[in-house]
Amino acid sequence: MFCPDQEAAVCTEIDTVANDDDGEASRVISQNDLKDFVPPDFPPYELRLKPGMPIMCIRNIDTMNGLCNGTRLIVKETYNHIIIATFATGEKAGQQVTFCPIYHTTFEDGSTPVPITPLQFPVKPAFAMTINKSLGQTLNHVAVFLSQSVFSHGQLYVALSRCTNPDNLKVFVADGAVKGQECTYTRNVVYRQVLEW
Repeated sequence: MFCPDQEAAVCTEIDTVANDDDGEASRVISQNDLKDFVPPDFPPYELRLKPGMPIMCIRNIDTMNGLCNGTRLIVKETYNHIIIATFATGEKAGQQVTFCPIYHTTFEDGSTPVPITPLQFPVKPAFAMTINKSLGQTLNHVAVFLSQSVFSHGQLYVALSRCTNPDNLKVFVADGAVKGQECTYTRNVVYRQVLEW
């Protein structure tokens, strides 16, 4: 069971500057500067974890055994260099897996002052997920938050079809009012040409 009041274990990323043989770039930028430069597909610089917390694997670690990008897990225990978690759903639900920090791809897309290679656990907190990440998931309860309409073919179907029971499905639609109608509406994007071949 997740305990919000329990103190979190903090796992801090270790960054190395790529192609910095003479140490010049390391002298120009500090670890403290780098914590603000985290691309969306990377783990957070400071990963705060508690037992019972839902997390998501963000790398393909062991696809044959179900540990791939998008796999949901529950934190069981945390140590200095290890996270012990269990699969949250599917055939492997409850089975234990161990994570250690890994080197992530060097990113040099201009979001950081110098190219860096982060060393961090390949997970993110997963109290919520995007519609795209939810593809293939089966959930007992689903809340869909649509701050804006979906923008791609089939997205709304993917979001709504994750839930095993329609009674356990809740949808929030921002600005879903239609003049003269009492219901709430959202746009469903369907590219009919995709369905006609």
